[in-house]
Amino acid sequence: MTSFFADLGYNPALPIDLDVRASQTAESKSATTFLLHMKQMLRELQAKIRSSAEKMKMQYNRGRRDQTFRIGDMVLVSTKNLGVENTGAKRRKLAPKWIGPYEVIENVQGSSSYRLNLPRQSYLYPVFHTLSLKLFQKDTSSTRDNAVPTVRLKDGTEGHLIEDILEHRFGVDCLDEYKCKWVGAVDDITWEPATNLQSVPELIKQFLRKENGLNPRGSTRLRNKHHSANYIGETSFGRQARSSKIPELNLTISPHCAFQIQHPKFSSEEVGLPNC
Repeated sequence: MTSFFADLGYNPALPIDLDVRASQTAESKSATTFLLHMKQMLRELQAKIRSSAEKMKMQYNRGRRDQTFRIGDMVLVSTKNLGVENTGAKRRKLAPKWIGPYEVIENVQGSSSYRLNLPRQSYLYPVFHTLSLKLFQKDTSSTRDNAVPTVRLKDGTEGHLIEDILEHRFGVDCLDEYKCKWVGAVDDITWEPATNLQSVPELIKQFLRKENGLNPRGSTRLRNKHHSANYIGETSFGRQARSSKIPELNLTISPHCAFQIQHPKFSSEEVGLPNC
C-alpha cells in the first residue's frame, strides 16, 4: 500500500492510463461504497502500525530485563535526566553520574517505577523508572575508593561534611589539593582540589596556620647591607604550604647601581639597573 493511497484512497493516474480513461465513461462511486472502503483501509493501517510497534519493542528490549527492587533497598539515581543544580556540580561535565543512595519505600502499582525516600529539600519528584535506578552495593575494599557522595546544595539537600583537612599536595597542573576527612566516615579520606573546597575557606586557613604558623597571606622580608625593606605580598595556599618557613632573600645594592639577590636554594645573580 502506497502512502498516496493511504492518504487519498486511490492511486494517482499514470501517463499510460490517460488515453484509456479518455475513451471510457467515468462512473463515480457511491458515498456508501467509498466509506466502507476507507474504513477497511483504516483497519489495515492500524494493524500494520501495531505490528511495526511490536517489532520495534522486541528489538529495543533485546538483552534488557526490568530491574526489581524490594522495599528498604538502597538504590542510586542516575543524573542523566536531572538538572545540573540537583547534582551538586556547577557544570554538567563535572557532575557525578549517580547520586544517592536512597531508600525504596514503594513499588508503584502497574508500572516499573519506584518511589524513593528523598530529602524534603531536594524538590525532586520521588518516583523513578527502573532505567534510572541501580542497586547500591557498598564496597568494603580498603584499596579502592568508589563511594558515591551524597550532595549538599545551597537549598539544604543532604550531603557529607568535611571534618578536618589533613595534608596538602600539588596535583595535575600544579593545582592545590587537600586531603579531607569526612564527618561520620572513619576510613573515607579523599584528596580534593581547592576548587571543591570554596565553601570551607576557614577550614583551609586553619590548616595553613597549623602547618606554617602564619596567615594565608604570607610576608617575605628582603634584607640588604645598605637598605632594609619589607615586602608584603599575597601567596597561593599551595605554594606557601610547601615548607614550614618562608626562605629569606638577601638583597644587596652596590654603589654602581646593581643589585644582587641571594636565595638559599639558588645561585646568586647580579642585575643592573638600566636608568641609574
